[in-house]
Amino acid sequence: MVVTPWPCVFASNVWRLPEKTGPSPFALPPIENIEDLSRVTSALITAVAEGELPPIEAAELSKLVDAHIKAIEVTDLNVHTHHCCRSRGAKD
Repeated sequence: MVVTPWPCVFASNVWRLPEKTGPSPFALPPIENIEDLSRVTSALITAVAEGELPPIEAAELSKLVDAHIKAIEVTDLNVHTHHCCRSRGAKD
């Protein structure tokens, strides 16, 4: 018998984790800019280490954090590009 540290369901020759319904009880710190990333990842790591958050949920939340940070980067790049284009246009 194989014992795993996570509850799994064996179906169709694929190990799958049971789907969780409802929101996570863990609240992420606000993410306003790239500098907030270290505070957020630190909170996730601490929550896992203290047993407040299962590693699987932390991994899923990390994906959301990554997507949010990418959105911030794209927005910042867009603002910077717009500002540079306007500055160049004003100098010409």
